Amino acid sequence: MATNKKNKAQGRGSLQSYRLALPAGTALPAGLPAALSDLAPNTPEESPAAISVDYPRLYHRVSKLGLKFQLAYSQPVAALIAGRSERTLREWSRQGKIACYRCNSIASTPSPYYPARSLENYLSAREQGKA
Repeated sequence: MATNKKNKAQGRGSLQSYRLALPAGTALPAGLPAALSDLAPNTPEESPAAISVDYPRLYHRVSKLGLKFQLAYSQPVAALIAGRSERTLREWSRQGKIACYRCNSIASTPSPYYPARSLENYLSAREQGKA
């Protein structure tokens, strides 16, 4: 049976670190190692005013669609926000017109996600007639 040597090589020796953020009000069970017992709930909350200043077009578009503002969106939601098809977004990603990222090792499906900054830049360019 043939195996993909490239994927095998990437899996060996490549350690990743993750930061755990617990929702407010979460109680950790007793008896955890010292490193885990020091964790405190750390959920960053941005006010709508700060979001609307940093991402004015995206915030307006998201609220108009009845969606919740996030720092990254899945491909179907990003397509809805951009007013384009998922196929168009994939093509733009290949061409480098819009930034997209994949998290193959974390997510169960390797679907791309689009950061809020990337969508804000697209909406800005569209507003100026450049997209």
